[in-house]
This record gives sequence, C-alpha cells and structure tokens, in this order.
Amino acid sequence: MPVEAVIIDPVTGKPALVFRNEHGSGLQVKVIDQDTGLAISRGLVPGVSCVKVFGRNPSIAAGWEDIWDVGGAYTGFLLAPVQIRIAAGGNVADDAAGAGARSVIVSGIGIDWRYVEERFVTAGAAASATSTAFFNRVSRIYVEHCGTYGGNNTGTVTIESVPAGTVLCSVPAGKGQSRMAIYTIPDGHTGYLVRLAEFVDGGKTGNMELWVRNRADLAVAPFEPVRSIHQTDGLIGRNDVPLTLFEPLPARSDIWMSAYGAATNPAIGAEFDIILVENTVKSL
Repeated sequence: MPVEAVIIDPVTGKPALVFRNEHGSGLQVKVIDQDTGLAISRGLVPGVSCVKVFGRNPSIAAGWEDIWDVGGAYTGFLLAPVQIRIAAGGNVADDAAGAGARSVIVSGIGIDWRYVEERFVTAGAAASATSTAFFNRVSRIYVEHCGTYGGNNTGTVTIESVPAGTVLCSVPAGKGQSRMAIYTIPDGHTGYLVRLAEFVDGGKTGNMELWVRNRADLAVAPFEPVRSIHQTDGLIGRNDVPLTLFEPLPARSDIWMSAYGAATNPAIGAEFDIILVENTVKSL
C-alpha cells in the first residue's frame, strides 16, 4: 500500500503513516511501532526509509567535543565538495591481499546533496586511490571484505579529503565500522527523529547536547545558525530520551551530538534513529 502522508498520532504521540486501503476507498493509519519499523527496514513502505546513527567519543575532558571516534570538534562540516581517500599511515595488514581490511565502503552526501557511496581498496600503510565521487559530507565507513575469518580492520582506517587532508571519518582498529553521532539529511527527503539515547561510562558524569543546522549547503553569509534542540546535564549511565514531538529535519540539515566531560575523561556515546520520508510523500 503506498504511503499517503506522515502524521503524528494524537493518542500515542508517535509518528504514523497514512495508507490508502487495498480497495482505494479509504485511509488507514499505522503508528510506527516495531512491526512498522520492520516493514520500513525491509523496504516495504514506498518512499520511507530509516537510518540508525550511533557514535562514541572515547575520552572527553572538561570541554565540549563532538561524538565521534576521532575526538574533539568534528572536522567534516565542509563548505565545498571534495574528493576523498583512505589516508596514509594505516596498518600494513589492511591491504588488498592482507589479513585485515581489504576493502571498505564509504557513504555520505554527494555533490548534489543526495546519498552517495564509494568502494575503496585498502593499501596498507599507503594512501588509497582517490574517489571518483565528490562528497559534501561523509556519514559512515565500514569494512566490506577482510582477509581473516571473524576479522575486520587491523589498524585504524581514516578517510581524509583530497588534497587538504582533513579528517572526515575513522574506523578504530578492530571495530569494522565508524561510530559517529553525526548525520545529514539527503536532498529530496525530510527526516523525523524518532529515538534518542545517550550514555556515559563507568559511573562518571557528562553533559549532552543535540544540535541541528538547516541549510548546511549555504557556503556564504548569511548562514543558518546552529541550534540546540536537546540538552541533558549531569548524566550518569544511560538515558533514553522520551520523544513526543518530532521536529521535521529538512533536506540538507546537519544533526549531531556533542558532550562535555570532566577531569575523569569519560567515554561518552549517543545514538538516534531517523525516519527518512521522500518529499513526494505528503505530510499532514
């Protein structure tokens, strides 16, 4: 059944999909619950998809840092599209014929602000070939093939811009996939944040903040401002944030988590789920 619209269910406060029934004579509302989420993940809901974003910063001192494995402020909010590659300096086992990662897939936002991905063959400690595509954002990198059963990347695999060498994404050694609580809504879609969780390790304390920037494609002033849309102070352990209202995230919007640690340098993480709705689907 094709989706007619996306609404907020007034009873549950959850996002809901409006379908036309099989005979075309009326409308049916289906709240996005576990079953509907499974249908979306299986590609059975035309015009609607989902993305799970998760990240971890391994050590945050008394200062604000973004939630990604590299640590510090995220350096991948680019003002112009770039070509990319695997940076030199990796482990020799992460090679096309090695025991570690033999190839990786990088996904993100292309020159037209739509979803793009490209495959890279690893080259050990040397840099890989440069991408064919240009990227405005890099959202994720994961190991496609490796040379050991049950293995992944032996060393850190870092994606950088060409020729500037700006770090855009990184996979820590042995993890197989990047972990960054940073995402950009592709062109032609509206995003709806439907789940948010945040956590601080080992009984330590941290503060969390969720940021949004619309019109991330604006490269000259006046720019769209960065806005805080959620904050948690003094978090210990895990916090699943109850979401009852779903602010639409327009195409070309950046959304990301940052955190403030303390002298104990806690590891801090965050994860969120976004429903992506093609703009051809009505929103009531």
